[in-house]
Amino acid sequence: YKRCLSLHKKVLPQNLRGLGDAYVKEEFRRHKRANEAQVRVFVAEWSKYCDVLEDQRKAAAQSARIGQNLTPEEFESLSDEQKEQFERLRLESLEEKNRTTTTKKSPNQ
Repeated sequence: YKRCLSLHKKVLPQNLRGLGDAYVKEEFRRHKRANEAQVRVFVAEWSKYCDVLEDQRKAAAQSARIGQNLTPEEFESLSDEQKEQFERLRLESLEEKNRTTTTKKSPNQ
């Protein structure tokens, strides 16, 4: 949990950090009462996420890209609830990107 939030501070643009932090907090809160098998999978997936962020932090000088795409197989393996949540997160991040892009434009553009 702390590693995710720490990496968000180092890697995510400020305009996406709040969204990312809120998502992490919600997910960890939702899995407090998960069974042992679910916890193992949950922790493994969040560890992979942190590894990706760490790799991207190290490569930040070469690319501004954050995150990675799901493969079609990964997406299909998600539950309906996870797919809905993924879509909400995708839309929120696009809205935030659009707000930031609009804010950065000068009135003459």
